[in-house]
Amino acid sequence: LNGYDNVKNLFVGSWIDSECTGILTMSGSYNPMTKTLLMFGKMDDVAMGVYGRTLRYETKIVNENKHLFTMYDCHAGVDYKIMEITYSRAD
Repeated sequence: LNGYDNVKNLFVGSWIDSECTGILTMSGSYNPMTKTLLMFGKMDDVAMGVYGRTLRYETKIVNENKHLFTMYDCHAGVDYKIMEITYSRAD
C-alpha cells in the first residue's frame, strides 16, 4: 500500500504478507524522469538474527498497464535483489 504524505512531503508505504509477522514501512520519493518510486525501509530478519535490516523498494512505472516492483536487501549488497513482482492490468 503506497500513498503520499502531505505533512512530510514524501511518499510512504507499507508491505504485509503471510510469511512475516510484522508490517514493513517505507518512505521515499518519485522521479518523474525515470518514472520510478524509490523508497527505503527497515525490517527484522529473525531467522538470520539481523534487526533493522535496510531494504530498498523500487516501483518502476513501465506504462499505464504495467508496473514493476523490486525489493533489494541493502544489508547483503547494493543491488542484491530479493523479490520482483510485475503488476499488469487485465484487458
